[in-house]
Amino acid sequence: MTAHCVVRAPLIFAVLLAAPSLCTSQASEHRSISVTFENDAFFGSSDSSYTNGIRVTWDLLRHVDWLRKASRVTSFEWLADAVNGARPIRATRRACAPHESREDGARNCMSVGFSLAQTMYTPSDIVDPVLQVNDRPYAGMLYGSLYVNTLRHRAQYSSELQVGATGPASGSEGTQSLAHWTWSTVSAKPRGWGNQLRTKPQVGLVNTYMYRPAFLEYCRTKFGCNGAYGENRILDVTPRAETVLGTHMVRGSGGGMLRIGWRFPDAVGLTRIPTTAARSADDGSGQFWFNGFVGFDGRAVLHNTFITGISPFGNDRWNDARQIALRRGVSELSYGGAAGFARGTVVVQVVERSAEYAPNGGSHRFGSVTLMLHTPKVARGRR
Repeated sequence: MTAHCVVRAPLIFAVLLAAPSLCTSQASEHRSISVTFENDAFFGSSDSSYTNGIRVTWDLLRHVDWLRKASRVTSFEWLADAVNGARPIRATRRACAPHESREDGARNCMSVGFSLAQTMYTPSDIVDPVLQVNDRPYAGMLYGSLYVNTLRHRAQYSSELQVGATGPASGSEGTQSLAHWTWSTVSAKPRGWGNQLRTKPQVGLVNTYMYRPAFLEYCRTKFGCNGAYGENRILDVTPRAETVLGTHMVRGSGGGMLRIGWRFPDAVGLTRIPTTAARSADDGSGQFWFNGFVGFDGRAVLHNTFITGISPFGNDRWNDARQIALRRGVSELSYGGAAGFARGTVVVQVVERSAEYAPNGGSHRFGSVTLMLHTPKVARGRR
């Protein structure tokens, strides 16, 4: 992240620096700090479409009453409960450490997180300085977010609020130029950022839902998969759904993930940028675990300002010049592996996304690497 990115987004950084003070009511916590890098140079072929992203997240297991109540409303968790009849499960989850954050009575595990992220998109030809009306525009977004994740036995719900800005205020031009200058010296210097979408504020709400029936998981214990320590999870299939409602994006998606491995946590925490799924710190048991996974999602896209240039805060000049149209149906395939222990986790995956606009495509492939550091229990009194 370049220095001028910080100058152009002081409000986002101020909110993130103040955010930990919102969570001071729990006697103990389990923290994790993660960094996710995404780039089409990892497993892709060129600087085109979604070309780069970075996200830094501060995550902790702790209960914050007002955030929990707010998330039940924003994530429509109450409606999901009414539909599937799910009941809170008492504290047998492996996904929560012994010093987990749990609700009184209901015994749900709750994860609260704060993050700062930057994403960028470019046309296929980054050398041509002229506006390319037959390809997607240069676009970037810098945002901060606050999310709440509720963990249950075989169920996860998360709700994330994102606040940021697109355009020059995102600092994407400087970040891509710096990357090419430092570690990708053979790549051409991008020359078309003068045509990027203009600065606009952005806000979005991302909700993720996962529910895994008992017949879709297998553990090598006589007690089966009960979420407890030592369940020796070998295989599971997790259906999932996600909605994004924001000024920059409106879409819904549905799919699932297959995981095969050894002793891996039951919580599905393989997240990516720019939208998050549920996540959790490692269980803290100290044992090594690993898995391989493959996931598929189908998306119904109603709005994508990174392609159309249309915003509630006024249309960009790109909207009048472009000769491409947004594709409403998009599919995404992801596959990779994860491994971890009590103090750390690493996730490496490849993502293949179908064409996002017509008539010339926009299909692309990129790699994602997440490094997560887990801290031990931190005891605190009430403040």
